[in-house]
Amino acid sequence: MQLNEIELATIFHLKFVWIHPFFDGNGRTVRLVMNLILMKVGFTPTIILSTDRKKYYTALNAANTGNYYKLTLLTVQALERTMNIYIGSLPDNDLGFMEISDLVQEENLPYGHEYISLLDRQGKIDAYKEGRNWLTTKSAVLEYVQNRERKRAL
Repeated sequence: MQLNEIELATIFHLKFVWIHPFFDGNGRTVRLVMNLILMKVGFTPTIILSTDRKKYYTALNAANTGNYYKLTLLTVQALERTMNIYIGSLPDNDLGFMEISDLVQEENLPYGHEYISLLDRQGKIDAYKEGRNWLTTKSAVLEYVQNRERKRAL
């Protein structure tokens, strides 16, 4: 089976942590090598936040039983968050991303905060999470409105 670099970095992460070769510094070392694997093919370094610690340990435990989904998802989410930080810091790069709470107050949108948050979490609109806040754009919400398929029982 051929793994892509994200899968390879994730599985390497799990195997190295499981081996636990050093008395101290295993976590730092594995994150460093994981980032080396990702950066080698052009990704940004991935930052797993301390606020994700519980989710991280849960994902590691699941991966130890052969279920790599949660750990891979955590890696991809961390990678996406880091890439968004890098892209957002580039000069002249205002993509219009706003916290949902600010967006629904400032713009005349057909949906409220809770529904737009749900669309974000379901991946139905372009969005990303910074800390505890989901960010999206007015154009992403309006594009969803324009392209959604309504199914009504007749």
